[in-house]
Amino acid sequence: MPTATKSKWFYYPTESAPVPVADLGKLKCVYLADRRAHRDPTIVWGTTFDAQPMADFVAAESRRCNVMYSPAHLLISAVARTLAEHPGLNRKVIGRRVYQYKEINIVIPLLTPVDKQVNPVFIRGVEDMSLRDIATHLWNEARNRGVQAAEERKRDALRTPWQRFWVQTWRTLTLHGVLRFTGLGFAAHNQTRRRNVPANDTFNGVSALVNFLSFPSGAPSMVSFKPSSLPMNAASLTVTMAAPEWRPAVVGGQVVAQKVAPLFIKADHRLVHAHEIAAFMNTLCGYMTQPGRLTATEPQTNAVAPAPLSKAA
Repeated sequence: MPTATKSKWFYYPTESAPVPVADLGKLKCVYLADRRAHRDPTIVWGTTFDAQPMADFVAAESRRCNVMYSPAHLLISAVARTLAEHPGLNRKVIGRRVYQYKEINIVIPLLTPVDKQVNPVFIRGVEDMSLRDIATHLWNEARNRGVQAAEERKRDALRTPWQRFWVQTWRTLTLHGVLRFTGLGFAAHNQTRRRNVPANDTFNGVSALVNFLSFPSGAPSMVSFKPSSLPMNAASLTVTMAAPEWRPAVVGGQVVAQKVAPLFIKADHRLVHAHEIAAFMNTLCGYMTQPGRLTATEPQTNAVAPAPLSKAA
């Protein structure tokens, strides 16, 4: 069932009982026992994969389905499928215990082209969404956020200097409130099992944070990447893919130019070991190099209906 039809109010994103300590093992318990801020129990694994099948699939499916697909849509779908096959990474640390998520929720940062602000998009229940659902949902979000930003700029142009002063004052006070009190929310959600509401989705019930860093031309090639450690125990898994680029590769004993995409995974050592991340990476790369598998067995759902546009659109 698409995300848009699910209730977004007052649900617990994790199972009621924690994962048994016996299922975690000694080393994970060691990491769970130490909560000092200067400790960094993260593991980063980087690799590359052949991006040509992905590019061909995106072009062919966009023509066939009359939907503009992008590598970001494929990456979200592939991460959800991979998490379903490796549920040990679909967990959250709460206090000194580990809880299994009930479903696969993904956040992707979205750049609004009008005001150049980066805002997260929360997608709930991605395992029940088809590739078309994911693409439609993200395009709707991008369109509506662009319209909202354009409307705000239009309203700001019509305001008097005195009105602009009070609007800016209110924005400043709001940001100070975020700076002062958001830490309390992180502390509460990191130490206690709490319900989800739309206001705290992005730091309470996120299985993975997915980045697609499609930089403009002229950006240097990406050979390493260290995702930031978020101040929350949700989204302990971060999957980042950079734009495809040409690199030398050995194919059939010959050095040839091949279009590859850098792929990086950051995981929490309190939840997984390196060999589990390697297995996750193998499965994920398999979906990205054979993207037809994403649509061959995807859920049969209806596409998310486009959200209504405002008059300014």
